[in-house]
Amino acid sequence: MFITSISGDILFQSPYHTLRKTLELAAKEQIPLRYANLRRARLQLAKLDGLDLHGACLWGADLTGADMTGVNLCRADLRTVILKDTCLAESRLIQADLRGTYFSKTILYGADLSCSHISCPSFWSQSLEGVHIKGSVFWHQGETPCTITSIRRVEPPIIPLLQNTKSLTHR
Repeated sequence: MFITSISGDILFQSPYHTLRKTLELAAKEQIPLRYANLRRARLQLAKLDGLDLHGACLWGADLTGADMTGVNLCRADLRTVILKDTCLAESRLIQADLRGTYFSKTILYGADLSCSHISCPSFWSQSLEGVHIKGSVFWHQGETPCTITSIRRVEPPIIPLLQNTKSLTHR
């Protein structure tokens, strides 16, 4: 199977016939898959620790139960991705587009989501302990961009402190 870039270039070839096994081999061999085209990939339970997916397109992918510890997803397109029971601990998601991404029991400890874009309310139900999120933008109701300046933990919910980027006087 081939892994191609968004522009169509071949990034990696493996003897396996499934995308999941091909990506697991690339992770094991530490092959960078920058700007890979993984749209709508079904990668349930994949073991992708440390994989370099900088700028990759995973739009609509199902990563349920995937182990993605330490993965580089900077500037990646993760719109409408399913992150149910997914481990993204210590991963880099700087400037990643997470609008519409579904989070459920997602492990984010130590992840860097600085300057990322988020819109799904399920994000706020995750433990954000140890998560770097400064400068990220939460798209309230999918329309109004609000910069996240900090997070204050109040038992039981987490309250994001947002700044409306359209109008600083709007409250």
